[in-house]
Formats: sequence, structure tokens, C-alpha cells
Amino acid sequence: MGGRNGKLVLFLALIIVPENVFSFVARTSPLWTKKPCPTTQLYSSRQSGTRWTDSSRWESSEESFLGGGEQQFLLREKYGTYFKVPNPASLMTKIICTIGPATKSPSMLGKMMDAGMSAARINMSHGNFAYLEECIDNVRKVAKSRNKLCPIILDTKGPEIRVKQLTLQKRSQDPDDGESSLTTTLETLPLLKMTLESGDGLILLTGRHSVHDHSDADIQDTQDFLQSPPPPSGNNNVVKTACVTYQYMATAVNVGDVVLLDDGRISLIVTKVPNDEEVHTQVIEGGDLKINKGVNLPGCQVDLPHLTEKDVEDILFGVSKKVEYIAHSFTRSATGVNQVRELPGVVEAGCHIIAKIESQEGLDNFESILKVSDGIMVARGDLGVEIPLERVCSVQKRLVASCNAVGKPVIVATELLDSMISSPRPTRAEASDVANAVFDGADCVMLSGETAVGSYPVESIQVMTRICKEAELDVASSLRAMAANPTTAVATNNNNLMINGGSNNYGGERGALRDAFCKSAIMAARETNAALILAITKTGMTANALAKFFSSVPVMVLSTSENVCAQVLLHRSVTPYIVQSLKRESCIPRAIAKATELGLVGPGSRVLLLTGPDDMIANRLETFTVGETIVPPPPATWENEQRRIAPQKETQEDVDAVTAEVVDDDELDDEGAGW
Repeated sequence: MGGRNGKLVLFLALIIVPENVFSFVARTSPLWTKKPCPTTQLYSSRQSGTRWTDSSRWESSEESFLGGGEQQFLLREKYGTYFKVPNPASLMTKIICTIGPATKSPSMLGKMMDAGMSAARINMSHGNFAYLEECIDNVRKVAKSRNKLCPIILDTKGPEIRVKQLTLQKRSQDPDDGESSLTTTLETLPLLKMTLESGDGLILLTGRHSVHDHSDADIQDTQDFLQSPPPPSGNNNVVKTACVTYQYMATAVNVGDVVLLDDGRISLIVTKVPNDEEVHTQVIEGGDLKINKGVNLPGCQVDLPHLTEKDVEDILFGVSKKVEYIAHSFTRSATGVNQVRELPGVVEAGCHIIAKIESQEGLDNFESILKVSDGIMVARGDLGVEIPLERVCSVQKRLVASCNAVGKPVIVATELLDSMISSPRPTRAEASDVANAVFDGADCVMLSGETAVGSYPVESIQVMTRICKEAELDVASSLRAMAANPTTAVATNNNNLMINGGSNNYGGERGALRDAFCKSAIMAARETNAALILAITKTGMTANALAKFFSSVPVMVLSTSENVCAQVLLHRSVTPYIVQSLKRESCIPRAIAKATELGLVGPGSRVLLLTGPDDMIANRLETFTVGETIVPPPPATWENEQRRIAPQKETQEDVDAVTAEVVDDDELDDEGAGW
């Protein structure tokens, strides 16, 4: 009887339990797949017909999603739920990923590129040249295997101030041979980690004190001293000291100044500056201090070199590897950028220079820095320590708007998805931070520890792709609303960047002409619902001009230079494509085929084409529909050019020809066929 009941229960379970439950249990698909998912595992519980499933957004309606037509990208998160993710090729905002021990293998790099990585950052603060060369070679090998461009950004270490060594100075005072005088002896005990508590004293040593060599035996002696009880006799005094790498620190600070250690986690206040080699401080907020942690002097003028010896060696290494970008750390003035450009091989290799704004001095000189640099990185880590924390958000918006106004790429970096170093999901605040960077107008968002050493590098890219895509759709809706109202403007602290008004340009009259046509292309694309803008360029200047006006549709830039294509890739909405020739009959069909392959256009899509004699005079704007014959322009012969400049006198034959055309037009039907 029990066996019959068991069989009956199993039979009823097979009837009642839906089929999709068994398919869910048996599914073993990878993180990134194109297979459709069951209805019960759609992205959240959004109902069909609402704003969230409207056809204008990247989440398709439930019916079209399950219809088996166009395949969609899916993401399975750790807890088994499937999330729909957008096609990375359609993403306007670019994602820069830091390559580290967790992601330097070719297999992991391939997954990251498939997930949406646009560029790779190599941090020169970690690893030797052999390790860094392996990372660069792997990135290029994987990108070539996928027929993609992935520019390399070499991030220099910069002239940082760091804690070089931690020591305890043991001062003992003992009677000397029965006499009343006391003899003071000094012994230095090294440490690997020092615990600082509020109220403790800490002496910062510079100059000759900053160079010491201690063996493992010395460190073990220190540990034994700390664990042993103090001797019963004598007056013993132990002073905590930290050697720093800035030789002139004593002249840079005054009594009452604040010194921050380890990205602001530990704060000190200067109590005494007895000489040029010591700075006495008291701990305000304590913690565990380790060697090589950073030292910040908020509001103090520091006399550090713009380039260290290590920076020069690293940049020359990057030039030999033909990296596309060099990120100059702790840029304080235009002099630092110029010194990088003056190094041998930088200009010849075509390396573009990104200035990292990380200090108040850099903010004070930002206008001159922007003029000489090729891009800006808002490095919020050190910037948030150097300036008051509450100012970081407003400073970010001002820097991004200033870069947008001149068409130079701007990168928002540091702690965008920091919790995903150890968690498969970000916090809500981090998701809002990424979206806010897109709303500000950032060309790129950057992942640091999330992909360098994190446990979820691919998931971090996928989550960032979803957040950016969602934010971009709201930005596109806002731009269309602004286009309908010509008086709408975006106000910033430095300028009044008109969406449909004037623009800042460089290049005089010819630059203004190029900007005018680029702005016209962006506006025409919004008003005609174009799917793509094609731009032909030799130097990338047309792409820079298009980037000023915040396109709401993808821009495909065609060039014969691989270096130019790799460098314009950091611009928002720009998809570069290398062609063998810039002749219309060759490059345009190939570009449309590539755009179709990437899912940017399809049959019937409207495309705008921006061309010109050179990058300084982009003065021809055309439109065509994918699938229709593209009529080539008349050949630019000498006779046609002369006729355009100085038309010939009208003859009787010309009048007769015009009359004949008018007669033919009158014979057309009422629907206007043939116009």
C-alpha cells in the first residue's frame, strides 16, 4: 500500500509541477548566454505595457522576449535568477577595467570583453615590467582574437607621499654608576604594523631618518619587546615614529594642520615642528597603520616633482609597448602634462595623455590642465582626501561639464562598485553613483579593485552595463525633450552649455564650421529618429567635435588609422571601425555591414553620414536608409568646381531645357510621384 501511495504522489507531482521548474533545476548554462529564459525568471516582476517594458527601453516586453525571435543576452546571478543585460555594443558609456592578478589570464579577459569592457587600465604601482608586459600582451591577443579594439591606459604611480617604515624608539634612563645623573640611550625597533589610538603621539620623520634597513630578526626582536613586561627598574619611554618619503614635509606643514594616512582612515594633527627632520603629531582618529600607506596633506603646498624616476621608466616602457593612453597621476598644473609629452617617443608613438585630478592644486589649475591634456580622470580616491568630502560630488559635475564642453573624454573613477570586490551585488548607493556619473555626462566609468583583485570581475562589468544602459535611456529622453525646446540649457559653474545654442570650440573659423555641422548631425539624428551617425575621419577631430553635443544615438567613426580608432573609443557613444580606404564606395557598405553585425542598425534604419574634404571642414551631411541604394555624390572635377564658383552665363539652350523639365513635371500624377 505504501508503494502505491508513493507512486501516486510522484505521478501527481509530474502533472502539477510546471515544466519550467524542471528546466530551471536542470539548467547549467554559463554566466553569459543567448538562450531565452523561462517566464518565471524574467528581470523582476515588471508587467507588460508599463513604462519599464516599453519598446523605447532596452528591456523588451515579455511576449517579444519569449517569442524566440531576436535572441537576447542573459545573465544568471549567483542565486539562480536570470537578468536580461543589454548588448554591450549598444552601450554609450565606456567601461574601463583595471587588469590585475584576478583578471590577467586570456580566458578571463575574453569574458570581460564579451561583458562590455571597452579599455584596459594597467596600474604601474604594482608589479614588475615582466608581469605588466604579460598583461598588455594578453589584452591585445584576446582583443585581436575577437576582432575588437581595446586601448591600453598606462596609469603612472605619480609623486606620492607614503609611509616608508614604522619604528618604535625606546628611550631608557638609568642611574650611571651610582651617580645622580641619568644616561639616555636610544634604540630603534622596526614594525610591520602599528596600532594607533586616539590621543597617541606619533613623530613623522623625514630626511636622513627615512632610510633604514631592518632584518627579519630586528622585527622579531620588536615583537618580543612588545610582548614582554617592562623592566621593574628605570624610567622607560617608547615613542612611536613613522618615516615618510617626503623630505621637505617639515617645511610644508604648520602647527594645527591635519595629516591624513591610509586614504583618510587615520587622521593626525600637527602639535610641534622642532626641526627640519621631525613633525610631532597627535592621533585624532586611530587605526592600524601599515608600511607603504599613503600620506595626504590637505591644503598644504607640496614641492614634489611632476615626474619621478619610476614614472619616466614606466612611461618609456609604455611607449615601447605602444600603449594608446598615459594617465599622469597627481597632475597639479599644465607643466606635468607637458613634461610627459616631452619624453622621447611619446609624441612619435601617438600616445594621448590623461590628466588625473587628485588635489586642490589640480583643481585650481584645471583650466590650463584641460587645454594641454587629451582627457581628464576624476580620481575621487585621493581627491576625496585632499578636499572636503562634501565637495567631491559638485566638483565631479563641474569637471565633467567642462570636458563635455570642449569634446575631451572624461573618466569618473574610484569606488563605483567597491563592494563587489567581495560581494556579487553592489549596494544601492553604488548603483546610484554609477547612474549619476552617466547623468553628469561622463564618457567612461572605471572599475579598479573590482576587476583587479575582486572575486566577481565579470559580474561587476555586467552590473555596470545594466546600470549605464538604464541611465542612458533616461538621458536620451531628456535630450529629446530639450531638442523640442530650443531655449533649454544645461547650467554649470564654468559655462552655459546650450544643447541647441552656442558651443565652445577651438580651431577658429574652420573649427566653428566643423562644430556647426557636427551639432547639426546630432540634432538631425534626434529629430529624425536616426539609428546611427557615420563619420569619416583621419585624425579623430570630427569624433571630438561630435562628442561635444552628447549624441543620443551611436556614432560610428571610420578611419584608416588603428591608433586613431583606439583613441576615439573613449568618447561617449563612439564606436570606431578600421577601414582600408575612406572612399565612399568601399567604406560605407562595410560600415553598414559592421553596424548590422553589432545590432546597431537593421533594414529600414535611418543613418546620417557626415563627411568633408578633411577633419577641419566636415561640411557635408547626408541621410540614407539601410537597404536602399546610396547615390554617390557628383565627382569633384575641376570643371564642376569652376562651374560652382563662377556659373556660366545662361544660354537659350539652358532656358529650353528648364522649360522642358517644367512641362514634364506638370504631367505627373496628383500624388507627386517622381519628386
